[in-house]
Amino acid sequence: MFPKKSKILICDDSKICLKLITNILEESGFLLIEQAKNGEQVIECLERKTSRYDLLLLDCNMPGIMGVDLIKNIRESEKYKDLSIIMVSAETEKSVIVKALKNGVNDYLIKPVVKEDLIKKMNTIWQKIPMETQSNIILRAMEKRE
Repeated sequence: MFPKKSKILICDDSKICLKLITNILEESGFLLIEQAKNGEQVIECLERKTSRYDLLLLDCNMPGIMGVDLIKNIRESEKYKDLSIIMVSAETEKSVIVKALKNGVNDYLIKPVVKEDLIKKMNTIWQKIPMETQSNIILRAMEKRE
């Protein structure tokens, strides 16, 4: 399981979805959660020198940069190769899910978000992360984070 002090970024253009996912994570004990309303804000968050996220929960259909395109941009950067990404979307079209997976998303969760499903996806991703990367995430979580 991701450490409770893992830094998590949630991106969704729906305030209701942002609130719901934030509440689920907070109820599950996660402490360092930030929100973005669109792909441009995600890029701004990722580019801040003080930010190092461990998990990105990303909507697919948003104004501006679409989630699947944003994933491709993120994965093209060596800097974010270890960033775990779960696409959280109401999009059920198989071609969209396949494109998201091909672009580098670690997993796909169909809305509406249910606590048990989200935590299960997070656990599955954690188990697949290489030990060295897990160690780095744990060490970062142990440091004092603002």
